Order: sequence, then structure tokens, then C-alpha cells
Amino acid sequence: MQVDDLRSLQFTARKSEYIINIAKIMTNGQLTKEKLLQQEDFLESKNFLMSIRGVGARTADYVLMKCIQDPTSFPIADVGLHNALKNQLALNRKPTVEEIKNISTHWKEWEAYATF
Repeated sequence: MQVDDLRSLQFTARKSEYIINIAKIMTNGQLTKEKLLQQEDFLESKNFLMSIRGVGARTADYVLMKCIQDPTSFPIADVGLHNALKNQLALNRKPTVEEIKNISTHWKEWEAYATF
């Protein structure tokens, strides 16, 4: 796989590089579901993922939600989540991260489920 292969799918050059690198890391066994499960806790798993070039907090949270089904994973910076809360709460603007933190206190240990 080359950058141009992904560029034709409308990925940016940088995102294409990230995806190819992550695929290589997965192929050589540096990133596996088992390695994520071996981490001591959620934060260690998230930091492990975020140490990979191109993986930010939102991506790490979604990986932890979907791959290892961590119910506490919460992509608080996700714009889709902000828009959904705006609509569900009938707000005239997107909630701030602080407001989302306050709202989500009721979801403690179920943040991933509440996100979906």
C-alpha cells in the first residue's frame, strides 16, 4: 500500500502516512488487541495508543470502546458527540467540554454506552 493508493480515496497525504504506519505496526505485532488488554488500566491503554504517530485521544477512545469494549472510554472531544448532545438536550449551541463533563457524571463507568 502506498500513500497515493489512499489519496485516491480522498485521504490527505499525512493521514495516508499514518494509516500505512499503523497497518505496519499491527502487521509486525507491535499493536494487538492482546497488548491493549495487557495494559494495567484504561489510561495506560489510551497512552499506549496515543504514543503511535497519528493516533489522538478521540481515535484512542474509539479503539478502546470498539476493540476491547471498555465501558469507561469516552471520546469527549468528538464533534459528533457534541452535536448529538446539542440535539438531544435541545441546546442552541454545542455544549462545552466542561458542560459535557458535568452531564456525563451520571454515566460514570458507562460512558461508552452513553456515547452510542
